[in-house]
Amino acid sequence: MHFSPAIWITIICDVVSLSIAVSLLVLNKKHYGRQDNMSVFFNVLLYLIVVMSVMEAVVYVGNFRIAPGTPVSNLIISLLHEVLITVFTLVWLFFVVSTLYKNGEYIKRKFWIITMPLLIATGLAVASATFFFFNFNYENIDKDDMIMGWVTIINIAVLLFVRLFYFIRSFQRIRQYQKESGTLVFFKIWYLFVPIIVGSFVTNLFDCSFRVLGFAVGIALLYLSIFAEKRYIDPDSGFYNDRYIDFLAVLAQKGKKDFGSRTTFKFESAAALEDFREDFKKLIPKDCEIIRSAADKIVVLAKVSDRALSHMIMEDVRYAAEERGFSVDASFMQKQADETTEEFLGKIK
Repeated sequence: MHFSPAIWITIICDVVSLSIAVSLLVLNKKHYGRQDNMSVFFNVLLYLIVVMSVMEAVVYVGNFRIAPGTPVSNLIISLLHEVLITVFTLVWLFFVVSTLYKNGEYIKRKFWIITMPLLIATGLAVASATFFFFNFNYENIDKDDMIMGWVTIINIAVLLFVRLFYFIRSFQRIRQYQKESGTLVFFKIWYLFVPIIVGSFVTNLFDCSFRVLGFAVGIALLYLSIFAEKRYIDPDSGFYNDRYIDFLAVLAQKGKKDFGSRTTFKFESAAALEDFREDFKKLIPKDCEIIRSAADKIVVLAKVSDRALSHMIMEDVRYAAEERGFSVDASFMQKQADETTEEFLGKIK
């Protein structure tokens, strides 16, 4: 059996996509063994890639066996891709909302209502495309055929617009969250979408398909960008480690970060710090950076220098620690007027 070059290229792309998905599933299980939002997000997308890689290869090979150029296989592939992109969009939106706002109740109440336009647009586009495919009379086009064609085009255009709207809104939410909270978001949205767009564009130029490969590469780049954050996380407390100080210094040098004060908390022992970490998080404002600079020491960086607020936080931490049966020493340091943020951060270590 001799396959055409287009089919061979598609099969190779699907095998590469499948390999990427399986490798990331193994890596995801190793590093995100617990079922948190991050793990579930990547598992769903990676299993979608596995399914799509296998199904696309089967459809292309089946298309060759039936008859080269059989249009039914093209319809199947197109509809599968549309469903994949919709599911992908839903998972992406869920990931963004749950990661940024961590509000499970909001997601349960609002998520399906918010995404209903996307589901309806997808259903209409798939239904109209299928109806058009099986009922359009290419040999004798009449008025009904023209109406059917325009309805299909409009439904597909609406679906593309709705998807674009959701992706733009998610990007705006990410930027708004970083601006309001001062918290860094490590994942880069363009790492995900550029390969997908390129894969779809190249597919339209040739007979072979690069769509699934584009998804696989985009997900891999997104995963690696998020995984980069782990180097700055202390595994025992969940706070940032001292490497994060160097990372903040680089951002400060670029003008992307600035701090006005720091508050240092020294615990009796490392065990006391780790035991107190959940209570400690609740007492610190969300726009502050929490860094475990030593086994028994935590540094809290604030964007503004508010001595009164810092002293109130120190008293709250001391009181909560005493209730738990141990003491905490705290000190406050304000950045000087002639001191750069890099110099200020350098004094932490």
